[in-house]
Amino acid sequence: MKLLDNNFFIFIIAFTIAIAFIKLPATSDFKSMMYSPVYLLILIPIGFVTIKSLNRIFDRVVLKFNKD
Repeated sequence: MKLLDNNFFIFIIAFTIAIAFIKLPATSDFKSMMYSPVYLLILIPIGFVTIKSLNRIFDRVVLKFNKD
């Protein structure tokens, strides 16, 4: 779990997931070149927050079951 507490590692995971969800432009038209960075700027923070919150929830569940 130490690796998942590292913010840089979670950022790399969020970046990889965001890349998978957008279609990188095969052609170099201006519209698709502008949309791709915008999608990345939106998806990466959302993925980062989601992974961090899931990690916290998982830690709480594990701690709750370890108490019993």
